[in-house]
Amino acid sequence: MHLLSSEKEAIKQRIVGIPIPKEYRTPVFSLSYFDFFHAGRMAVAALLVCIFGAAPLTYAAQHSAPGDTLYHFELYVVESIEAAFKFSSDAQIAYSADRLEERLQEIRETAHAEVSAEEIAIVVENIEQHAQNVLSALEVDTTEEIFDDIVRASALLSAHEDLVAEVSQEETRIANFNDVVATELQEQLTEYADEATSLELLEEIQETMSETSDVLEENNFETSTTDIAALLTSVEKEITNGDLIQALQEATEAKIQAFVQEYSEQAEE
Repeated sequence: MHLLSSEKEAIKQRIVGIPIPKEYRTPVFSLSYFDFFHAGRMAVAALLVCIFGAAPLTYAAQHSAPGDTLYHFELYVVESIEAAFKFSSDAQIAYSADRLEERLQEIRETAHAEVSAEEIAIVVENIEQHAQNVLSALEVDTTEEIFDDIVRASALLSAHEDLVAEVSQEETRIANFNDVVATELQEQLTEYADEATSLELLEEIQETMSETSDVLEENNFETSTTDIAALLTSVEKEITNGDLIQALQEATEAKIQAFVQEYSEQAEE
C-alpha cells in the first residue's frame, strides 16, 4: 500500500501531537552532539588562552630561583603541566632528570644567598618528587633507551646529596632516595645481564667505558679522578677474568662517578 504525500503528513502530525509522559520527556539541560562538540572546542580554546596568555609569567617562573616570588609557581604549576604531557616512561624519566639537573644549579646558587631553611626544604621536596617520578616510571615500563637517564638521575642525586649538605641539614632525605634509585639501577643491570649474550654484555661494557672516558676528557676536573681510573682498571681485569656482569656493574659505577664529578664542578662555575 502506497500512501499519498498528504496522508503521510497527516500521520506525521498525529505522531508529533501525541502527549509525551512527563517521565519520558527529554530534560531541558540535555546536550546534543553539537553541544558537546562546541563545549569541547570552547574548553580547548580556554586552555590555549590560559597557556599562551600566561607565557610571559611561565617564562619568568622558569628563570626564578629559591626565594623568588614565582619560584613556587614554577615548582607546583608549571612543572605539573609540563609533566602531564610526558606520556612514555622514557620521556617522564628524562624530564625528571632534567629537573634534577636544574635544581642542582639552583641549590649551588643558594649557597651564596640568604635563603631560608623553609625554601631549601621545598627544593628538597621537589627533588624527592622527581626521584619518585623516576621510580614510578620504571614500575610501568623499562627499556634500554631509559638506562642512560637512570644513570644520570642516580649521579644527579649523589651530587645533590653533597651540595645540600653545604647549605642545610636535608641531605639525609636525598640520600635515602639515592639509595633506592641506586638499588633499582642494580636490579636493572642484573635483569639486563641475565637476558643478554656475552657479546652484548661486552659491547655494553665497552660503550659505558667509552662514555666515561669522554666525560673525563671533555672536563678538566679540578678534583682527583683516581677512584674513577681505578674502577676502569678493575673493569679491564674483570673482562680478562670473564666476569662480565661484575665488569658491567663497575663500568656503570665509574660512569656515575664521572657524572657526579661533572655535575658538581659545573654547579660551582
